[in-house]
Amino acid sequence: MNTQEAKFILQAYRPNGEDAADPQFTEALALAKLDPELAKWFAEQLAFDATASRALTEVKVPRHLRESILAGKRVIEPALWWKQPGWWAMAAAFVVVLGIAGFWIKSNRDSARFASYQREMIRAAETTVNHAEFLANNAASIQLWLSTNGVETNYVVPIGLRGVAGLGCRVVSWDGIKVSMICFPQQGTNHVDLFIAEKNDFNGSVPGAKPQFAAIGTNTIASWSQAGKVYLLFGHGPADEKLLREYIGPQNVADGLDEKLLVSACLSLNQARGER
Repeated sequence: MNTQEAKFILQAYRPNGEDAADPQFTEALALAKLDPELAKWFAEQLAFDATASRALTEVKVPRHLRESILAGKRVIEPALWWKQPGWWAMAAAFVVVLGIAGFWIKSNRDSARFASYQREMIRAAETTVNHAEFLANNAASIQLWLSTNGVETNYVVPIGLRGVAGLGCRVVSWDGIKVSMICFPQQGTNHVDLFIAEKNDFNGSVPGAKPQFAAIGTNTIASWSQAGKVYLLFGHGPADEKLLREYIGPQNVADGLDEKLLVSACLSLNQARGER
């Protein structure tokens, strides 16, 4: 079962939890526990269903509705329908539901856009032919090349990769935007790819300062936002979550540290990795 199939099944899941033991949902629920993107979508789906249900239950049914229907009569005269409080309550609930639905649809659309972006960057990371358009082993040359190829270079390299000689870089085009990709050596012949995009190119549903991790086959990917940028760090080979956490370091802390302390921390971390 893939993510789309799980979403199709979970759309019928009731927010009160009565379907938790239903075997029809077992596989989809299990996948939601393993897939962070699917889990987030499922939580939003349940929240929307619960809110919409509450809004509808608050609508007051006009008095004598049943008797009027059985008698074949109109409940409310056409000229006086706007004076009935029941209609106003129903209209208000309808507006609330429409507002919630609009927010939910936009949120899902934004989430789908970022998920599509992640998949495209993963494909770029896994490309072996012309993986890097420009080969260089120093940050200044890489930054200059990226700048001349139309991308912003005011990015912040994760603290654990500062001072590490890069392998090269390229510019990845996706949905009308340009994304920087910088390659860094990892362990042995493996490496990690850092993707950098502008946060303004997304309408929301991007990770916050706290990194999010996901397993992609035998590889691992981390994503986070910082200072107007969205970062993806893709580890090839044995780059597990623990190692990516070491590369990323504590978010939103490094910028306030003294430069000498940063250099010292980077050297200590790189030395520790070399002794493994």
